[in-house]
Amino acid sequence: MTWWKLSPKIGDHESSPEHLFCFEKWKDLEIRLNRNATLDALHQQKVKAEISRWTEVLTRLLDAALFLAKQNLPFRGHREALHGAANAKNFLELVKLIAKHDPVMREHLASVRLSAKPTTSYLSPEIRNEFIAAVLFDSTPDISHTDLFSQILRYVRIQDCIPD
Repeated sequence: MTWWKLSPKIGDHESSPEHLFCFEKWKDLEIRLNRNATLDALHQQKVKAEISRWTEVLTRLLDAALFLAKQNLPFRGHREALHGAANAKNFLELVKLIAKHDPVMREHLASVRLSAKPTTSYLSPEIRNEFIAAVLFDSTPDISHTDLFSQILRYVRIQDCIPD
């Protein structure tokens, strides 16, 4: 197809009954989406609420990981269980402290504790290792024996991926 022949065809297409019908349906859907009047509106609201909840939880967990890294404190110890451990070491103990004063973390920990089956918690040692891998610290002495310290934080920022 040659592009210069496309121009006369556009007008024919835009005035065709099929195009007008589809255009009307598209505009109708756009109006219903803006008014939350679609069949899946309730589902979309639940999805947005779930995304918001996990964003809040992960923000707090990452803040805890960053705090431990900044203070050069170990994340884990010989007791890693959230259930029943009197002293679960730094990361989990810090999460418990945050939950004591923060309703988002309190609800998250309660749901993890009450779950009868394994559930996503982002509290496992594997997830903590991923947090640790995202935050790197290194130091090396220069020629005058002054310790040079570098901090590297790797992250991905995704914008405008979820419609309002």
